[in-house]
Amino acid sequence: MNKLLFVNIGGIVFQIDEKAYQKLELYLSSIRRKYGTSAEGEEIINDIENRIAELFTSAVGERGAILETTVDDMINTMGAPEDYEDASFDAQQHQQQTQQSNQTYERQTATKFYRDKDNNILGGVCAGLAAKFDIDALWIRLLFLVAFFFAGSGFLLYIILWIIIPEAKTTAEKLEMRGEKVDINNIERTVRDGAKQFSSRVQTFGDEVKTTFSKENMEKTKRNTGDFIESSVATIKPVLNTIAKAFSFFVLIVSLVIIVAITVELASNWGRSWADIDFLGNHITEGSQQAWILITAALALVVIPLLGIIISAVKHLLSIKQRTRWISGTLSIMWTIALLVVIYIGITVGKNFQYEGNVSARHAITQPAQGTLYLELQTTNLDFPFTAERKYQKSFKKDNEYVIQWSNEDSLMFRQVSVSIEKSPDTNFVVLVTKTARGYDRSNAKKNAESFTYTLTQRGDSVLIIPDMITLSKNEPWREQEIELLIRVPADKYIYLDNKLDFYLDKNEYTSDLRDVELFQNKLKMTPSGLKPAL
Repeated sequence: MNKLLFVNIGGIVFQIDEKAYQKLELYLSSIRRKYGTSAEGEEIINDIENRIAELFTSAVGERGAILETTVDDMINTMGAPEDYEDASFDAQQHQQQTQQSNQTYERQTATKFYRDKDNNILGGVCAGLAAKFDIDALWIRLLFLVAFFFAGSGFLLYIILWIIIPEAKTTAEKLEMRGEKVDINNIERTVRDGAKQFSSRVQTFGDEVKTTFSKENMEKTKRNTGDFIESSVATIKPVLNTIAKAFSFFVLIVSLVIIVAITVELASNWGRSWADIDFLGNHITEGSQQAWILITAALALVVIPLLGIIISAVKHLLSIKQRTRWISGTLSIMWTIALLVVIYIGITVGKNFQYEGNVSARHAITQPAQGTLYLELQTTNLDFPFTAERKYQKSFKKDNEYVIQWSNEDSLMFRQVSVSIEKSPDTNFVVLVTKTARGYDRSNAKKNAESFTYTLTQRGDSVLIIPDMITLSKNEPWREQEIELLIRVPADKYIYLDNKLDFYLDKNEYTSDLRDVELFQNKLKMTPSGLKPAL
């Protein structure tokens, strides 16, 4: 019984019978002797070994044992080196053999599709199909081009084939793609032809580079380039000057329109603009003086660059060559000062909103005799007309939370009130009021929270009236003041919510299970699991 050995062929490890190994080693040695000394010998030997590995894998798989008969079958397929002409033949003999071989070989049917990257335009799909069917690649490309106009099917098909068809990388794959027999002779011929073509391309490229960069051609190119640039500049310069002047005129008009619009807005709404600045000084900044400085600096940040643009545009349109560095320098200094002022005041104002503080207190109410507390929203009329007495009015929203209005009493009103409902730990209704504000430190924030007024009233013993807005008096700073009302309802007692409270109610575990149609304008009973509609 012959023992088995392990041998690595083409990167694949096979088990091989000892006698088979000896025969294989003699075969490979004769191949190395034949091709080892030639310039392309290493590539030829590697391709032959890869082909041998493919034949062995096809015959016994990667786990089977290679027997002497397997090696004989491989040699019959590949051919022995001595069956072909010696590797030392000269170039003319090789060319004659190649031509004879190309004329006499009988094309076989290729067993696989491959992409031909040696003759490709894109992915080598058409060239590979042409090699498969032994036709000119031009016809395949025309077919794909025609199919492209049928809803792009040709392009889609090409991409699919590009993905699924492998590229012919090895010499054996290239021979198989063309339907040629993969034996030693064809492998050698393909490798030598490829090397010869590469050498020819390199030589051709070198000759082209040498010719292109010769002294005579370089001088000629330099002269032609110079002439072309000069003529191009002479032609394009007037056009560019016209375009530049048109652009300067456009920028000039836009800048003037912006400055005029700002001036008209300030002049036509001077009363409101003054009130805006007073509002800023009374409620945001540290007084009206700081507000005026901030607004002036902010306007300067916009107007100064526009003035600079206007001056530059006028100089360009009138072709004024005189330098005006002192004007540019003055405007730059003024703009820098305005920027520093805006940054300084912005930081100063921002510090007043740096910390948050709050205070909580229990609001005393009369307990409802009938066991039902009605919550009613007191709404503020924001639609009063603008008159001389009502110097200014303005409203805006922030995240659907703030509505700000400055009335004739110079008061600031904004909607930042929330209501939530919980179960009372005892048998009494409880109203807790938490006031929140911001400040430059914790103490200042708490002081701001304590200082503003928010008044709840009760009508009779059963109706709690909730103002819809927080009101700040003149000169009282706005520091994001908020009101949070917590209504605690005893078990088995009732509460009734005005439908206007929809915007203000913070739903929680006691109210989240109820739909709006159940929650508002309805008598609700406090149960262990939360509020439920009264039966």
